Order: sequence, then C-alpha cells, then structure tokens
Amino acid sequence: MGMLDGLIGQIAQQAMQGGQQSGGLGAIVGSLLNGQQAGGGLGGMLGGLLGGGQPAQGQTAQPTGFNFGSAAPAVLAAVLPLVLNWVQQQGGIGNVLSSLSNSGLGAQAQSWIGAGENHSVDPQAMSQIFSPDQIAQVAAKVGVSPEEVQNGLATVLPHVINQLTPNGDTSNAGDANNEIGAMLGKLGSLFG
Repeated sequence: MGMLDGLIGQIAQQAMQGGQQSGGLGAIVGSLLNGQQAGGGLGGMLGGLLGGGQPAQGQTAQPTGFNFGSAAPAVLAAVLPLVLNWVQQQGGIGNVLSSLSNSGLGAQAQSWIGAGENHSVDPQAMSQIFSPDQIAQVAAKVGVSPEEVQNGLATVLPHVINQLTPNGDTSNAGDANNEIGAMLGKLGSLFG
C-alpha cells in the first residue's frame, strides 16, 4: 500500500459519489469504476484504492478520515494531479518544505509533516505556489471559479504533504517521487 492510496481513494470516492448526482468529473470517475474490471487501467487502480471497487451490496464504503471541508469533490479530483506534479517537480520533500517556507508557508508546512493537526492555509496563498494559468485551466476544466480551485489546492496540499511524510519522516524523497510518478501516469489520462 502506497503513501497516497487512502487520500486518493477518498478523493476518488467523493468525486464518484458527487458525479452520480451532478455529472462532470465525478461521473467520469464513477463510470471508470463501474465500467472496468478490477485490475484494469485507471478504473482498476481506483477500484483497488477503494477496497476492490464498489462496496459489496448492502455495505457502504467507509471514509478514511480526511477532512476536505467545503471543497467540491470534482475540484479536489481536478487539483490532485496539479499538486502531485508540483511536489514531484520540487525534487523531494526537503525542497518542497523550502519552497513553502520561501512562500511564507513554513509554519503551516511544518505542521503537515508532524503527527499533530495540520494547520490550514489561506487559499489566496496558493497563487504564490501555483501560477494563475494553472489555476485558470483547472477552473475552466471543472467549471468553477479560480477561488474555488485555490480552496481545493489549499485543502489537498496539506494532505499530500502529510501522507508523503509518514510519522514526520522527510527522508523518503525517492519513494515519494516514485509513487507520485506512478500515480500521475495513471491519473494523467483522466485528469491531465
């Protein structure tokens, strides 16, 4: 089980559930989960993250405990690859922490790698990390405002950093980059 499995599984599950009601990205995730055999392509990967795909009849999937606040599931699913790409491009968790510190988010980032509660970050601060073009592209893709995308980024980024630093360990940069690369490869065709 990878460091990001639970997080990605919960985002996919929420996007799928949201898609059953409103269409869009969640419907795409849902159709992939429902339309592919376990072990096949992105649907199989997401199904595996969700414990074998759909819950057995009469059972409900249990959330893994990530608090996404008011961020829309489709926005979370759309910003996830952007966050993963950014972390990978930094070249390791040490560089990520340095970048966040240079952006004025050092104290919050330190809380994300510790065992305690993750400190929140002002969604407006995401424009210091992600370009206006990146934010606008995601907003257009999902059909939401740039502010909603910034909210999604401010929600997902702390969880990703937290999951990539289990027990506060920041020495696993190679493993983290390998896992991110594999996830991006699988998610790229859907969210890229």
